[in-house]
Amino acid sequence: MKKWIIEKRKQGSEIWVSSNVQPESILVGEGYEKKEYKRSMELAKVIAKALNEHEKKPLDLSKHPEYESQQDQYYSESTQRHP
Repeated sequence: MKKWIIEKRKQGSEIWVSSNVQPESILVGEGYEKKEYKRSMELAKVIAKALNEHEKKPLDLSKHPEYESQQDQYYSESTQRHP
């Protein structure tokens, strides 16, 4: 199962949320100043928690028809009859 964690890069001046399935990462912010670092870390905690909770839920694509694959979409368009 995919797990999201908070990473600090470039000697702690970049805050990232990364998954254990690489190369999926989200740059949250830069922590060059104390106030900016604190804000970025708080945001990273919220993002990591939300992504980890989302990963626990089963994915039901029937509720999201917009995720139809391009191949399926091409097939359905090419088999339709045109007047």
